[in-house]
Amino acid sequence: MKRRNFFSWMAGAGLCAAGIGRGALADLAAGKRVSGGTYDGPFFVHFAADGGWDPTGFCDPHTNLHRGYDESGIVSLGGIRYANVGDNAAFFERFADRLLIVNGLDVTTNNHAVGRRYVSTGKQDETHPHWAALAAGTHGPELPLAYVAEASQSASEGVVARSRVSNSSVLADLSFPDRVNPGNVEDLSTYQTEPALEMVSAWRQSRLDRMAQEQHLPRIDNAIDNLAVARSGSNELELLQSYLPEALAATGIEQQMQVALAAYAAGIAISATFGMNGFDTHQNNDANQDNARASFFGAIMRFWDEAERLGVADRVVMSIGSDFGRTNRYNGNNGKDHWPVTSMMLMGQGIEGNRMVGATDDEQYALRVDPDTLALSEDGVTLTPAHVHAELRKLAGVSDALQARFPLPVEPLPGSILGVA
Repeated sequence: MKRRNFFSWMAGAGLCAAGIGRGALADLAAGKRVSGGTYDGPFFVHFAADGGWDPTGFCDPHTNLHRGYDESGIVSLGGIRYANVGDNAAFFERFADRLLIVNGLDVTTNNHAVGRRYVSTGKQDETHPHWAALAAGTHGPELPLAYVAEASQSASEGVVARSRVSNSSVLADLSFPDRVNPGNVEDLSTYQTEPALEMVSAWRQSRLDRMAQEQHLPRIDNAIDNLAVARSGSNELELLQSYLPEALAATGIEQQMQVALAAYAAGIAISATFGMNGFDTHQNNDANQDNARASFFGAIMRFWDEAERLGVADRVVMSIGSDFGRTNRYNGNNGKDHWPVTSMMLMGQGIEGNRMVGATDDEQYALRVDPDTLALSEDGVTLTPAHVHAELRKLAGVSDALQARFPLPVEPLPGSILGVA
């Protein structure tokens, strides 16, 4: 990549630290690195099963609502019950001890976009940010890759810049702009000698210092700051490179996960969202849900593999959800249609695992829970995604200012859904 294209590519790809603003030049002039390697956790991540998954096929088993198993196909692992169909066993046997399942969540809609927003933000409004964006906006919106937003519903509403890493093959070019062949780790040759590069760097810094002293109009001052950020960006991406595996996955979600986790390990990312489709199963529900879930769960397992490789697995907070559930009856195509009751799964730092909260009845309607004990109670409350998000925000330490700017329709329940880990 040519030098003159560096800043424009960074801006187009969402890799600029868009929120640094005034002060970036002062830090650079003082020899400080701008925003690199400053965040050490937790890492907040959401996985979205786009299309509407069928909880009766895995985490909310009902033999009368699913044709794929009978009572012998329902497995209990401590406090977790799951339907042993498809590739479910591998997922639940690995994560049951740390997994929290929340069943019987009423999303009050059959609309894909509305349900997806509700499950990922805690509110159905279009102007509400993803909970992972709120976490990034609280803990370091100025970081170069603070919020890696790959899921289809990843709204940030100006809280933090959204970064995309789908075209990760260009990272080497961005990380090592002075190398002749940045993609080859064996070839460290540069276009200029080291003394020449140092002279260019010193001259460039002196020019930025001079511009900062001479210009005081806000618009020009902001443009100078943006230029400084772009100039410092390659340092942060070089740091990112050091945490990536020797070979990135070929394409898609696995590559996105590798880059996001490397950015977190490098201290330049706070949160991320990932998505995978295939769950809108109006035809052949059972087989298509099994296939989609195998790919989805497989990606989540590989996420944790990479987190463990990088030594950050104990600092991850993960939520997993979908638009809504599937109907309590099969249609004429052996499919299931949209149903406004669903489930979420959560695990990671601060979440008490091996538990199930909430439930549905034999017709897959949400059952009420006691707000203090979370035990089933006819006089209780109906759980919604907003109740889960009220606790996720608390766990993520979302600032009071952002809470007030984007209020939820509920307060956290007296009884903790997430538990005490």
